[in-house]
Amino acid sequence: MLFLPDHNVDGALGTGARLHARVVDLEAYGTLIMSARRKNLMQGLYYPAVLGTGMVIVLFRMTLHPSIGSALTDFGLYFGVFFLGLFSGCFLAISDVPAEEYGLGKFVIDLLEVGLMFLAYYWAGLFDTNKIQILNLPAIYLVLASAVILQQIWSALTTALRSRQLWKVRIVTLAVLFLGAIFGRNSFWVNVIVLLLLYSLLIKYFWSFRSGTPLAPARIDQSAGKKRHKRKKGR
Repeated sequence: MLFLPDHNVDGALGTGARLHARVVDLEAYGTLIMSARRKNLMQGLYYPAVLGTGMVIVLFRMTLHPSIGSALTDFGLYFGVFFLGLFSGCFLAISDVPAEEYGLGKFVIDLLEVGLMFLAYYWAGLFDTNKIQILNLPAIYLVLASAVILQQIWSALTTALRSRQLWKVRIVTLAVLFLGAIFGRNSFWVNVIVLLLLYSLLIKYFWSFRSGTPLAPARIDQSAGKKRHKRKKGR
């Protein structure tokens, strides 16, 4: 039987530990790269595609009206602008999330939201650029409610503090949307009130990006610790 000296055993163990740490670092780096690519794909392609499409079809909808007065009575235009605002807010929320945190779950949820926004445009009759289509208001309210629920699930998966603190706004938004779906089918004024409330909540949503910190305290402490560690290594 061959016995190695103690210092050789220690050296072999140290080498194995360093190799294991290197493998772990490479795996973490690979995960970070994939997360960053997913975030770039969502921010650079899918979200701009939805927002760009929305802007174009809303402008086309405006051109279908013979006068400004006719356009001002078109619920489709008001909902189209609201969709643009809502999805712009989602776009800003992604910016708060560090690349390493943008995992597959968030990416899939964002893809589902992209699909829901296209459905919302469809039910609002905005895809037809030849004539003004009648809105399917109950379907619009339910699609928007589904999008809000997905946003709440998405925010629960992240340390982005601003997004997580908006849960009360989302609950109120859901209540407004369900009331619109139930009572707005045959009532013009109910839909007017619902729209006014939705725009008020959207303003509240955007107001949250004016102040406060985007990350949870634990995340900030962790990021600060990493910066201090890098400075110490540099010395």
